[in-house]
Amino acid sequence: MSRAAKRTLTIAIGMTAIVLAYAAGWLAPITRPLARLTLAAAAPLYAAGQSIRPVTGHAAAGDADELAKLRVENAALRTLSSENDALKQALGYRAKATEKTVLANVVSADFDESGRVLIIDRGSDDGLAPGQAVILGDGVFLGKIFEVRPRTASVILVTDSRSAIAVAIQKKNDTLGVLEGSRGLSASVNLIPAEAAVARGDTVVTSGLEAGIRRGYPVGMIESVEATSQDAFQSGTVTPFALNRRPLYVLAVVSAY
Repeated sequence: MSRAAKRTLTIAIGMTAIVLAYAAGWLAPITRPLARLTLAAAAPLYAAGQSIRPVTGHAAAGDADELAKLRVENAALRTLSSENDALKQALGYRAKATEKTVLANVVSADFDESGRVLIIDRGSDDGLAPGQAVILGDGVFLGKIFEVRPRTASVILVTDSRSAIAVAIQKKNDTLGVLEGSRGLSASVNLIPAEAAVARGDTVVTSGLEAGIRRGYPVGMIESVEATSQDAFQSGTVTPFALNRRPLYVLAVVSAY
């Protein structure tokens, strides 16, 4: 047998002997003190790890709470900024308007399948009366006063099925018609003379023929026109400029001139 083979055999026999001795418990007097020393050395590290865990957990919870607080504050600031912009716009229009207006805050809305109604915080005590125009801060016609109480009033929007507004097609030789709401979703201008040249994209404005509502408030845009050779009138579908707007402030026109 070669020297290398003898060395390999000797190592194998020695390892087998150690395994058998450990299994029989003969090495316990040696291994147990070593195990105690190893655990004693590792104890400070384990304790430090355990103390870090709750601190880290509390820190994470604190960060989450702070983030939630910042988000709430940010949302509040955005809301306040939006309200300030709307108020500034309404006051700007009011300052340069020739008509007398009352600034009102929208306090609630009643939107259902048949109509659209807003409740504002001004009423008969402020000079409001049924039939008066209600406009947005940029002059867009929103609707008119429907019902009044001493300190509040209801505004019926142009898309409400009960709404009927005298309108004209802008720059079409005073072409007139009546704008009627349709289930709170859209509006249509009816009773337009058949010979009038009305087309998609034409602007619809208040005609001034209705008491309390002056001429020229922008109302919406013609989307389509329907007419036949037998009809004395034609009609058009109108998309109101205020259709998807949710105003915070409105102006009630208490004196049109």
